[in-house]
Amino acid sequence: VEDTSMAIAANPAFQRVTAIVDSLARAHEFEFHVLVDGLAVEVACGAGADTLGIWGHLDVVPADTIGWSVDPWAGIVRDGVIEARGVEDDKGAFAAALFALRALRDTGVPLVRRVMLFGGFAEETTFDDIDGYLKIRPTPSTNVVIDGAFPVIIGEKGQTTITVSSSFRRAPMRLCRTGYLIRGLKGGTASNQVPDYAEVRLYSADRKPSGGFYQVQRKVLEFNQNNSRARLTVRRDQDDIV
Repeated sequence: VEDTSMAIAANPAFQRVTAIVDSLARAHEFEFHVLVDGLAVEVACGAGADTLGIWGHLDVVPADTIGWSVDPWAGIVRDGVIEARGVEDDKGAFAAALFALRALRDTGVPLVRRVMLFGGFAEETTFDDIDGYLKIRPTPSTNVVIDGAFPVIIGEKGQTTITVSSSFRRAPMRLCRTGYLIRGLKGGTASNQVPDYAEVRLYSADRKPSGGFYQVQRKVLEFNQNNSRARLTVRRDQDDIV
């Protein structure tokens, strides 16, 4: 996870990951390079005029503790599955690509082009890793991004963060036809994170909380009956509905 109080290269977590990738790459007799002032690592093999770029990343978003049955930073193996933050996005894919290169080499498959496996430390934040890399390295002839469900996702253009601000007291937002207004919203710890928990706090526009509460409760029950992947709860908190 990015720590804004220090430079990327000085982040102990990123240094540990870099050391692990370095050890694996050299053990498999691949080239290994630390680039862009520690913002990116590169594992490479093969030769040729054409190059294949395999693009992944090694940084992760923060982890809410709510909903985790294991320590998200411990890398617990349970029933043959690694459970931790970043296994799917994107360390698992990076490791799979690294071992795929080793499998090709060990089986004697000739590489007719140079292969570059990129691991960045700013994909979840600024994209300075890939921007910096492309200033010192040519763009590979063929490229694939391993941060998604291939072949649906084969590229990544960046991300857009939109901030919406509102003074709920001055310009409250009405919720459907319940007579309730939104007092506040919260959920997640990063703009590009799907939160495990999100909350909306409502208050009665006409100061008659009981009737409005039952209207909201019915909406919640209807939602839960028709959705299996997410579940809503509703409770009173003095004159508010949460």
